[in-house]
Amino acid sequence: MNKKFSIMLLLIFIGLTCSTSPGVARVDTAAEFLTIGVGARPSGMGEAFVALVDDVSSLYWNPAGLSYIKQREFIVMYSKMFPDVVSDMYYSFVGFGVPVGGGGVLGGSFTYFFTGTHTITDGSGEKTGEFHTYDLAGTISYGCKVKQDLSLGLTLKYIYSSVHYIKGRAYAFDIGGIYRMPIKGLSLGLALQNFGTKMTMIDSPQADILPQNLKLGIGYILTGNVNNLSLAFDFNQPVDELNKQEILDTEAGLNMGMEYTFNDKFFVRMGYCKQAGEIEGVTWGIGLKTGKIRLDFAIVPSGEQGDTNRFSLISTF
Repeated sequence: MNKKFSIMLLLIFIGLTCSTSPGVARVDTAAEFLTIGVGARPSGMGEAFVALVDDVSSLYWNPAGLSYIKQREFIVMYSKMFPDVVSDMYYSFVGFGVPVGGGGVLGGSFTYFFTGTHTITDGSGEKTGEFHTYDLAGTISYGCKVKQDLSLGLTLKYIYSSVHYIKGRAYAFDIGGIYRMPIKGLSLGLALQNFGTKMTMIDSPQADILPQNLKLGIGYILTGNVNNLSLAFDFNQPVDELNKQEILDTEAGLNMGMEYTFNDKFFVRMGYCKQAGEIEGVTWGIGLKTGKIRLDFAIVPSGEQGDTNRFSLISTF
């Protein structure tokens, strides 16, 4: 692709973004835990990361980003969800990426979302037992460079939910691409997330759709001798089946973020995100890299439930 064509793509993207309302009102879907962002780094950047992702958190944001991993990488994330309201709800994620030759990187992840312990009572209100509710997902991903400036990726997912004796499962996939434009530091990213079967909890007629999403982003990295500045904008469009049928209105959203890097060791991040359920607000975070390990921390809005903290660690091995 030549430079003129790259600029044309950029102008088209900006036009789409500016003509779209920045609100998000996701319809009811199954497995909503799939919308929880992975990694405190992108979380601190307003969850605008689809075009900039270049580490193992690509497993969530855009599998094409795996192609930029040069060494084996491991990620673990933990978040206490809605700590001001719920005492025993948490989210955890582990994943890895391994270069396998030919410009390709193979990855996998496991997500566990524990949503609480609940009491079972009889007709008189006496406790007779208790049960746990949780969701989990296992994935396998592959990303590779098809050209020097173009990467593609694919993720396959198995999703499982448990509510007492009611169990549900579904299968889905993500596909993504990243194009690093001839303009130095500028990149475009695209990801389609959670396309697949419905989640069946009781019977097929009552199966629920997954939170399908189209993510389109632009990123720019301004590099210096010691300091780097990254800027990112993500356009998110829920494309659930109900939205296609125009049963409910769903507006697109625009997330934005920035990251300041000093000497590739210290990181400061800020952003703004608009999430499902009318959750929106400012995000921020910090990071510290030492040797083969990077530790990241972020605070993201959770609506009336207060803010949520996210911790993650990425390490090469």
